[in-house]
Amino acid sequence: MTTATCDGVQFSRMFVTPEMARQWLEKNHNNRPITRARVSLIKEQIDNGTFAFTHQGIAFYGDFEELADGQHRLVAIAEGEKSVELLVTWGLSKDTVHAIDRGRPRSITNVLNFMGMSLSQQQTAACRALWLDYHAARRETAWNNQVFDTHKFVAFCNHVFEAVSFAIPPKACRGLSHASVTAAIAAAWFTQSHVDLARFKELLHSGVGASDSETAAVKLREYLLTHRVTGGGNEARQELYLRCSTALRAFLEGRGLAKLYCRPDARFPIPDCKEID
Repeated sequence: MTTATCDGVQFSRMFVTPEMARQWLEKNHNNRPITRARVSLIKEQIDNGTFAFTHQGIAFYGDFEELADGQHRLVAIAEGEKSVELLVTWGLSKDTVHAIDRGRPRSITNVLNFMGMSLSQQQTAACRALWLDYHAARRETAWNNQVFDTHKFVAFCNHVFEAVSFAIPPKACRGLSHASVTAAIAAAWFTQSHVDLARFKELLHSGVGASDSETAAVKLREYLLTHRVTGGGNEARQELYLRCSTALRAFLEGRGLAKLYCRPDARFPIPDCKEID
């Protein structure tokens, strides 16, 4: 074990065992509450070998007196059976609390672009909505803000990229270009006629020229333009996604809609993504 020192702060690359992690967690007194989803993600990465050594490791105030940073990594190690190599830092003064985790987090779009996948915020938001419904449909659960592995999300974005590119609206318009709307059309892209989907998009954004068998698109358009569809969290986003799916399915079947329902059975299946399952 090689230790480096800079201005009284010491650094060492160590293999942290589950026993060491449990002992160090006893010094965890004043940090934020543990986020179980974050712990689960790190445990999964450790188990499948994707956990990466970086400059972000474990840090202590003083001579291992109090844990300053790395509680989620330590909990994941303590609950597992594998040792993990981490950068361990000690000798920090309490004043450094004002600098720890105070940076601006990278957005999902930033991470995707850094990994070589150039997506707009609009494309990323639609991919995120599809990701949420992909897992919700398979688990029969509601959409939730699960912490996820960005490697898997990149694989999923590649999986749905062509569908999302097709579904992106011709221009941004409040309500009509909501990510849940784009995602519902993208989900249908895998199994439905692209000509019919293009017609649905055209009517959704123009509202002009719908035949009697195409009024479901206009019904959805009216809903999106007259209801507040931003905000409300994932519950509202999922509801909007299902309303769009319901309208789209009626349109494809040539049915009109007296009321725009929110039907889970109307969603279009997203094909399995082998890289993440």
